[in-house]
Amino acid sequence: MDRENTEKLCRRFSILNEFQNKQPAQYAFQKLKNAFPDLQIEEVEYWYKQGTRGFEEVFRNTCLDSSSLFPEPKEHHIHRRMPENFNYVLPLKIEKISLCLGRNFVEINVSRDGSYETKEFMAFYHVDAKKCKIQKQGEPFQKLSAKNYVDAALDIFQEICDAPKLEVNALRVEVAEQNLPETTRSAFFEKLQKMLWAMYPFNLELRQLKMVEIEEKEIMLILPYIDPNEEFELSIIVKKHERKMDMRRIMNTVHWGNKSSLKTKGVLITCPITHFYNCAKVDATVFALTPQEITDYVKKLLYMETTITSISQDWKSKIKFEGDTALHILESNKFCQRLNSNTYRCMANDRCVFVTFCHQGVKIASRR
Repeated sequence: MDRENTEKLCRRFSILNEFQNKQPAQYAFQKLKNAFPDLQIEEVEYWYKQGTRGFEEVFRNTCLDSSSLFPEPKEHHIHRRMPENFNYVLPLKIEKISLCLGRNFVEINVSRDGSYETKEFMAFYHVDAKKCKIQKQGEPFQKLSAKNYVDAALDIFQEICDAPKLEVNALRVEVAEQNLPETTRSAFFEKLQKMLWAMYPFNLELRQLKMVEIEEKEIMLILPYIDPNEEFELSIIVKKHERKMDMRRIMNTVHWGNKSSLKTKGVLITCPITHFYNCAKVDATVFALTPQEITDYVKKLLYMETTITSISQDWKSKIKFEGDTALHILESNKFCQRLNSNTYRCMANDRCVFVTFCHQGVKIASRR
């Protein structure tokens, strides 16, 4: 096993343990025991509890065959619920998978990889619940044997994700129907989570997660399957009505380091602004900030730690604030210069931060 795969595997096992999610943790633990059958169970349990360093030690000190950790890609097959004549071609690398749930249908869009000549959809599936039929892009509807349209859509998603050495850059999950039954919604996310942990950490590479009309608890179901040591972007979008969201649980996970980005639209974040200090890029709305919190955040942008400022020079951060804003706090700081009636320029440490007060609140943008 090469060092890169070893380190990646260790990180991911450690992440699952960090989230204290019993199903993925037990799955990872069982994989480890299967890979190293000659090890004593007590020894494996000890290293398992040590996290990443412990796993590295196990791999470093054993010469056992680890092929069971990285099984040979299995041949792609048509799911038993799919019609025998329903054939489709899958890429080895997918740029984006979109799952849209609602209005008695599920849509699945699979985008081509960027290396192709065009980024048109590689495949488009429309699963109709009322007619119990499936349609692939450019082809007529075909009858499904599955009566549950959620199950049918997830079956297709499973087939896509069974492709060998799959690398998915982005996953977009949307609940389009406003009055979707809670049982249907819960069943969808529960099955989606089980499918993700079955693929993780062996053939799933997620870099971007876009959630539309999704609640915090549903984000937490998927977040553990993203490697925080890689570049990662989380987008949360609310279309119909602006919604307040306390993101403490999300922001307290291991994902928010110098490679992570957060973007929200239609969401008022109520957790403290300190949760965003370590993000590489932020475009969000924070609710009810005090003037001192705004000033402290500006100072934080000007005097970043080394791990943050070592990112490339195109690093940006833009945060819209809502709440009480007092200009005199910025005016009292020596690092701030007033440019016009509502804009300040703050400079220090080779970094420039522009603060603009407007009817929406406060916009802060920084650049080197």
